[in-house]
Amino acid sequence: MKQVLFLALVLVATPTLAQRGSGGMIDQMIAADANKDGIVTRGELLNARAANFTRFDRNSDGVLTDNDIPVLLKRTALGQQFTAMRTQFDANRDGKVSRDEFVNGPTPVFDAADTNKDNRLTRDEIDAAKAQAKR
Repeated sequence: MKQVLFLALVLVATPTLAQRGSGGMIDQMIAADANKDGIVTRGELLNARAANFTRFDRNSDGVLTDNDIPVLLKRTALGQQFTAMRTQFDANRDGKVSRDEFVNGPTPVFDAADTNKDNRLTRDEIDAAKAQAKR
């Protein structure tokens, strides 16, 4: 279970990886639809990230660092992907990803799916993004 959560963190966080696994990322965005109205807002996505930060911060120090990577994963591709995510999200380049950096970091899959740029993914936009991901 921890490995699955770690993979989800990496995919949500890393634009290149998110593009490769965008079908799964779209499903995660759908799950962020807190009020279940079929529309995923940027706010709902960011709230879902905030809720997940504590789970990803395995050592509860308030930041994401290599210390949060499960030991068995450090030398794997997932460990490298975590490092890539940290590099992209670490806005102040201190080697750590704070809650704010994580929550407000890049959202490439959402941005690509939001074709009219209104910060809301409608069912049509979600369906189009899913179809694009299958290609």
